[in-house]
Amino acid sequence: MVALVEGTREEALAELERRAREQVPTHPFNHKRRRLLRSHDGFLLVVDGAWSSFLTRFSVAELLEDSAAPAPEPEPAVEEPEPVAEEPPPAPPRPTPEQLAAA
Repeated sequence: MVALVEGTREEALAELERRAREQVPTHPFNHKRRRLLRSHDGFLLVVDGAWSSFLTRFSVAELLEDSAAPAPEPEPAVEEPEPVAEEPPPAPPRPTPEQLAAA
């Protein structure tokens, strides 16, 4: 089984170890011994049955390319705030007829 874990290598190894510990192999049905070993890139589960041993390897690998991967979603556009139009200064008050006559 292949699973994708997004995160660091340490996070991927932690998830892989969890899965390796929970793995219940179909063979052997009644096992005598179960051993989980850690290697540089994963784990090896060895289950000894009455007649033979069964091995399951759990490895960490970095995904470099996937031809069937969904296209990345475009980043949301950052909307620029609309410029605020400056209001023109208020018009000076109109002179009254008395002020015009005095001038």
